[in-house]
Amino acid sequence: MDAIALSHCHHDHVSSLADRATLFSKAHVLMTELSYFLVERVLHNSVNVHDAPARANWAFPMTPLFSHDEIDDTAHLFQGFRYNREIEWAAL
Repeated sequence: MDAIALSHCHHDHVSSLADRATLFSKAHVLMTELSYFLVERVLHNSVNVHDAPARANWAFPMTPLFSHDEIDDTAHLFQGFRYNREIEWAAL
């Protein structure tokens, strides 16, 4: 896989991004510039939310889909582009 295109930065679109970027470690992760500024914050927040029940000793803790380290390890693949502009694949 050469690229992963992210349409927008809602949880239902980015929740498996760190896992997919790890699986396809050479794929560029393309998104709008605004999503680029938000995506790492959204992903790190997801880890915190999933990890909160375990820290609170809940009876049914959730298993995070990915870790903070996995996000940090794949963030260099994220590329933000200005909205409504064409990009050259060959330049990537």
